Amino acid sequence: MDFLRNFFSQTLGLGTQKERLLDELTLEGVARYMQSERCRRVICLVGAGISTAAGIPDFRSPSTGLYANLEKYHLPYPEAIFEIGYFKKHPEPFFALAKELYPGQFKPTICHYFIRLMKEKGLLLRCYTQNIDTLERVAGLEPEDLVEAHGTFYTSHCISPVCRREYPLSWMKEKLFTEVTPRCEKCQSVVKPDIIFFGENLPARFFSCMQSDFLKVDLLIIMGTSLQVQPFASLVSKAPLSTPRLLINKEKTGQTDPFLGMMMGLGRGMDFDSKKAYRDVAWLGDCDQGCLALADLLGWKVSGWGTPAFCSQSLDPTQPTRPLTLWHVVTSDFHQLCPAERAGGPRSEGARQHRCPVWVGGLQPQHCSFPQEVPTSCQGGGQDGRAGKAPVTAPTRRQDTQTLRDSRAPTSTGPSNSQLFSGESRTPPQSPNDSLLKLGS
Repeated sequence: MDFLRNFFSQTLGLGTQKERLLDELTLEGVARYMQSERCRRVICLVGAGISTAAGIPDFRSPSTGLYANLEKYHLPYPEAIFEIGYFKKHPEPFFALAKELYPGQFKPTICHYFIRLMKEKGLLLRCYTQNIDTLERVAGLEPEDLVEAHGTFYTSHCISPVCRREYPLSWMKEKLFTEVTPRCEKCQSVVKPDIIFFGENLPARFFSCMQSDFLKVDLLIIMGTSLQVQPFASLVSKAPLSTPRLLINKEKTGQTDPFLGMMMGLGRGMDFDSKKAYRDVAWLGDCDQGCLALADLLGWKVSGWGTPAFCSQSLDPTQPTRPLTLWHVVTSDFHQLCPAERAGGPRSEGARQHRCPVWVGGLQPQHCSFPQEVPTSCQGGGQDGRAGKAPVTAPTRRQDTQTLRDSRAPTSTGPSNSQLFSGESRTPPQSPNDSLLKLGS
């Protein structure tokens, strides 16, 4: 009887008190909740939709998605290119696709930097990502901040179970561009990037972090995913019944029929529109624009940039500072990720043209109110010529209990891993024509 009671409680929310923590089911309500003391730990669940603004194609978009452009590889069906059984027999199509997508100079989007900013504010508990492009790492998240549910291109391994030799990203890149199938230097078996193909188990870290993280989460932010791929989609049901859930996506998703959820063990789906809705909020549109809107409501978008008080602050690049706004996060990484753009921009007297906010994520200037001129007194710089860190002019929330982190971008060994592409599902599709790989974007 206890088993049944717990089962129905977890699946349907029966017998459990549902406390409403949002004063209204809007983005404004979520922002006010994030500014309260009730919200201390945020988990982000993200999919391919947060990387499309960087120029990385998703799977399902008509004419532009990956699956719409695979005819030249003569696959039995599009999903075969990511099936482990097919890969072991015919690895060539996958590596041809990887090489085709690799040369793009992909850089993090506003979404990636917003997640990084939550980390700097002391709010981010974990980011669970379905993507394999490693742009979260490039944006400044550390490995402990991430659960890469579907793996990563950051490392590769020999597929032989008796060998399993590891290879770095630089080795894989060299092999891809010499137009040879990457093979192990020890046993000559094929070397596969550490992404999760159909038919492979998810990383153990996914399950260990899930068991601990979702017991203490105060807010779920879901961005750029269809929430149709298991087991990732079931994460939305792991949070306590009171925990608010914000979806930033082009369409509503994650809504599960209660009876179907009970029968299939999928848990509690999202409820945006019913009379019983009390914690789920949907902001529909481009993910970058959703993050900008939320940052604006939180006062994180831009604060005092270019004002006399801001520019008079002493910039010591040796002193770690916590970025105060989304602008600070983006520009601090831009100095290292985009040296060519930074050095090549036109100059005017007393200012340097700063193209970062225009090009990060493909946003046009009118899409955000970030200034494009950075006064010379704000540029800073150390002996190595790099720009200094933006100063923190006011205490940030819970700053007294958080260790100030240096807002540095990854070193030169890391950014090259951004020249990759995003993935989503590792659950085998129902059929070639009815895949679960339908993205929210």
